[in-house]
Amino acid sequence: MPQETMLSSLHVMPEVAASYDLLKSKVVEEVNHIMLAKSNLHALIGGENSVNIMFTNHHNHGEFMATVLSTNNFDLLERTLPWVYRSYANHGFSFDYFPVELDAWTQAIERVFAPAHATPIIAIYKWMRQRHDKTVEEAKRGDVPVEDAFPPSRHPQFDAFMALLLSGKHRECLALCTRLVAEGLPLPSLFVSLLQPAMYRVGTLWENDEISVAKEHLCSSIIAKTITLLSTNAPVSSAERGKVIVTSAPNEYHEIGAWMVATSLELAGFDVQYLGANTPISELIHLVGEEEPDLIAVSVALSSHIKFVHEILDVMAKDAKAASIPILIGGLAFRTNPEIVHALGHRAAFAQDCNEAVGAALKLVPAENRPANG
Repeated sequence: MPQETMLSSLHVMPEVAASYDLLKSKVVEEVNHIMLAKSNLHALIGGENSVNIMFTNHHNHGEFMATVLSTNNFDLLERTLPWVYRSYANHGFSFDYFPVELDAWTQAIERVFAPAHATPIIAIYKWMRQRHDKTVEEAKRGDVPVEDAFPPSRHPQFDAFMALLLSGKHRECLALCTRLVAEGLPLPSLFVSLLQPAMYRVGTLWENDEISVAKEHLCSSIIAKTITLLSTNAPVSSAERGKVIVTSAPNEYHEIGAWMVATSLELAGFDVQYLGANTPISELIHLVGEEEPDLIAVSVALSSHIKFVHEILDVMAKDAKAASIPILIGGLAFRTNPEIVHALGHRAAFAQDCNEAVGAALKLVPAENRPANG
């Protein structure tokens, strides 16, 4: 059967997807147990020190597959597989690890789920297993890095900033950004032309195993500190635009993008309630009831967390106070998967950077909802 036909035939019912989401932690435990019993495990994953990386991969895979199953978005799965292969291969994993892992997932699913639910899920794992050789070819061929696939208008000082950032020179990074703002560059434009592409570059370097996790965290910390210090004394518009809640999705710990959007909205005159990373949906809805915002902005960096946006939209639609509040979405997960934005249709607006977020907020918050002097 041609692979395209097989891909198009994949489908799971909502109750199967819900079952997977509920039991995925148990499945991950089974997969870990199966893989740890492999006599050639260290050869597959690049040594004993990579066991924790393998565990992380299994956890992330479970989260990602929950999104794929809940949305039946198998194009997303097909597009993501080569990236996963390449990323872990760059960190010492053998390509031979992946078919062994996929077989372990199949065994674990057979153990955990009733046959009626296991069968459609296993069909997807068999499809991944069958296309292994093609995925390896695509992974070796590589694709365009995120920073080049979605090139912002980088500031001329980008290379100088990256050199300072990768050297851990936080004071010099702040001094460079402070000078650019003093010379007239608006802070949101600094975010878009310097800090956003810098984070993309850092992500690409980590993916290619050119920097360590520690260095990635250092770069993120420097950028977060720079945002804090620059925004403290930045001029805020005297206009009162309305109230906005900005948050990262549940389980989403990449919060710098949301932070830059929150800061940009605040500078534009919006009353911003910034919640940071990993906000549970129930807590978000509770706060919405208390604060009664004019707009909610949700950031998603990892495609495995897209399902939470659907859940937020579904819960809000059933809540009397939240149902009429517009939603603005953004983040790398949507930039790399534009068909998801299109599928959401009128349920949410999309902004790909801080400047677009401000423009969208001005359109989404009606003038009559703003304070009288706004």
